[in-house]
Amino acid sequence: MMKSTLSNQLFKRIFGLYLLAAIAVTLVQITLEYRHTKEEVSLEMQQVLKTFTPGIIDALWNYDKTLIGSILIGMHELPVIDGIQVFDHRGLLVHGIGVKLNSSGEITLETNDNNIQFTQINSKNTRLTHYSSNENRKDHIGEIIIYSSNRIVIERVKYGFILIIINSFIKTLALWFIFLYFINRLLTRPLTDFSNQLSQFNLDNLADKKLTIDAQDNELHSLQNHFNSMMDKIRHSSDELKGSHKKVELVNTELAQQKEQLELRVTQRTQALKHSMEELANSSKMASLSKLLTSMAHELNTPLGVAITANSYVKELVDNLSNSIKSENITKEDLNEFVHSCLESCLLSHENLQSLTTLINRFKQLDTNQSKTEFQSFSVIEYIQLCLHSYESDLMRRNITVTTQVTPELIITSDPGIFSKILLTLLNNALTHGFKDSNAGSIQIEAYVTNETFILVFQDDGAGIDKNIIDSIFDPFSGNMAGVGTGLGLNIMYNLVTFQLDGRASCDKTIKQGSKFTLRWPLIS
Repeated sequence: MMKSTLSNQLFKRIFGLYLLAAIAVTLVQITLEYRHTKEEVSLEMQQVLKTFTPGIIDALWNYDKTLIGSILIGMHELPVIDGIQVFDHRGLLVHGIGVKLNSSGEITLETNDNNIQFTQINSKNTRLTHYSSNENRKDHIGEIIIYSSNRIVIERVKYGFILIIINSFIKTLALWFIFLYFINRLLTRPLTDFSNQLSQFNLDNLADKKLTIDAQDNELHSLQNHFNSMMDKIRHSSDELKGSHKKVELVNTELAQQKEQLELRVTQRTQALKHSMEELANSSKMASLSKLLTSMAHELNTPLGVAITANSYVKELVDNLSNSIKSENITKEDLNEFVHSCLESCLLSHENLQSLTTLINRFKQLDTNQSKTEFQSFSVIEYIQLCLHSYESDLMRRNITVTTQVTPELIITSDPGIFSKILLTLLNNALTHGFKDSNAGSIQIEAYVTNETFILVFQDDGAGIDKNIIDSIFDPFSGNMAGVGTGLGLNIMYNLVTFQLDGRASCDKTIKQGSKFTLRWPLIS
C-alpha cells in the first residue's frame, strides 16, 4: 500500500511552492501599499503646513492666542493631523492641541480610545518667519510642529489590505481546484489504471493482455507503447525459453545417462587402478626386499667367507698334525708352527664373526616398529660430551676439532638412548665418509628449542656428499656410502628420528663444502 502517490507528491510540492510565492507577493504588495500611503500622508502634512502657516505667522506676530487656538482647532479637524504645537521665538509653547508630555518627557498623542496604541508618530515642522515690507526685514518669531501617527496610514490601507488578501485567497483557492482537477485527470487516474493493469499481468497471460491507458498523446501514451512492445519481446523470449527448457531437459536426460555410464567406467577403472597399484606396491616391496637381501648377502658373505676359510685352514692344520702324530714324525718346531697358525686363524675367524655379529645387529635396527623406551629429562650438553668422549681418540688422532653451540641450561624431555644413537651415527658417518681422506677438519654441533620442538644441527667441513646420491642419502645401502662401512647408519638414524620420535630429518643440498644435517622432533610436555 503506497503511503503517498506520485500525484499527491507532485501536487504538494508545486502547490506548496505556489503558496509560498503567493504569500511573498502579497506581503510585497502590502508593504508597497503601506509605503505609498505613508508618503501620501507626508505630502498632505506638508501641504497643511503651507496652507495654515501664513495665518499662524500673523496671529503669532500679533500674539493673538485666541486666533492661534482657532486656527489649530481647524487644523486638528483635518484627518491627517493628530496633534499641533506652536512655539515662540524663545522656544516656549504658545499653544498645543492633540499632544501631551508623559512622565518621561516624551510626546504622546491624546486619544479617547485607550485600547489603541500607536507605535510610531510622524512629525513635520517649519520655522515661523515674519516679513516686514516697510522695514524690509525678516524676523524669526517661532516654530510650528504638526504630528501624525501610523493610525492614519493603517486606516487608509486596511481596506486595500483586505482586498489584496481576499484576492490572493480567491486566486489560490481557484488554482488549487484547477490544479487538483487536472492532476487527477491527466496523472492520477492514468497512473492508477496503469498500476491496476500491471497487477493483472503474469507470464501465463502475456499473449492475451495489452496495456491500455486513457491518456492523450504524451509521455504516458509513449510509456504504454513501449511497455506493450516490451511485453511482446518478453512473450517471444518466454516462448524461446520454454523451447530451450525442453532442450535442456533432453540434454539433462542424456547427461544423466552418460553420467551413469561414466560412473560405471570410473568404478571399473578405479578397481583396475587399485589392482594395478597393489601389484605395483607388491612389486616395489619385492624390489626393495630383493635389493636389501642382495646387499645383506654381499655384506654378510665377506666376513662369513673369511671365517669359513679360516676354519677350513684350521681343519687342514689339524689333519696335518694328526698325520704327523700317526707317523711319529712330529717335531717341536712343527707343534709351535701349528699353534701359531691356529691362533692366527682363530683370531681372524673371531674378528670376522664379530663383524658379522655387528652387521646383524645393525640389520635388526632397521626395524621401524621397535618399542619406545620411557622418556626422561636430561641435559643435552652432557650427552653430547659423553658421545664425543667415545670418539675422543679418533678425533685427536685425525686432528678434528668439535665446536658446540648449546646452552648449559638446555634440558629436554626425550629418549636419551635414541639421542645418543643419533649423535653417534652422525659422528661415525663424518669420520667414516666425510674425513676419510683428511687429516684435519672441524665439526659444529648446535642444539636449541623453538615452539616446543627440539632442533639438532650437525655440520662438518669434510668431503661432502655426492649430488647424485644426496636425494637417497637416508635409504639403506645408499650408493657408494656402503663402500666403507655397512651403508645402514643414516637409514637407522632416519628411522629413529622419524618413527621413534615422530620427527623429521633433512640434509642441506645447498651447502658448498662438507655436509649439514638438521634433525627436529617434538618434545614431550
